[in-house]
Amino acid sequence: MSHSESIDQLLPALVAAQSEFPPIPRDGYNPHFKSRFSTLRAVQGATQPVLAAHGLLLSQWPCQTDQGEPALKSKLAHTSGQYMEEITPLLLSKRDPQAHGSAITYLRRYCWSSILGLVTDEDDDDGNVATIAEPKVTKATLDRIKAAAADAGLTLRGVADMSEEKFGRAVPDLSPKQADAILDHIAAVHVKAQLGAVEVAQ
Repeated sequence: MSHSESIDQLLPALVAAQSEFPPIPRDGYNPHFKSRFSTLRAVQGATQPVLAAHGLLLSQWPCQTDQGEPALKSKLAHTSGQYMEEITPLLLSKRDPQAHGSAITYLRRYCWSSILGLVTDEDDDDGNVATIAEPKVTKATLDRIKAAAADAGLTLRGVADMSEEKFGRAVPDLSPKQADAILDHIAAVHVKAQLGAVEVAQ
């Protein structure tokens, strides 16, 4: 991590902010590992007002490493002009826009939590979770999700928001069980819309 020549004003402000951070709601659930976690939306929503009250701003944006590889830059800045920043490489399983976007969202959540000293996941005491290869949703299921969304009058952006809110990840990175849950939810929305249409017609 690099930082400004002096951080004598930034660090006291960060210490004060940490003492005031509220409990971070674990609003996401990973059914594959049966664990709860805090989504990026929850982490930012709980901490940004406290940071602002102490003259702090945490910002993140896509960038590149010195080797030209995709990365995420996180910068914690103080109104005095002092700052700390770090560049974290994105480890991509695939090189397409969906994988890139999912990796950025995932890394933003972990870097944000790490910089501010937050605990946003249930403990993994033995570290086994990190060694398990989680199955990913198939292209056929992704096509079913797109078709179901179109039938239900939902936009792909709406489905993406649904996926992020429920599971903290982009649609292409869902597990098969998570994808089935999204399909069930879309079906419920479709049925509700049809029932509403029938009531209006009557």
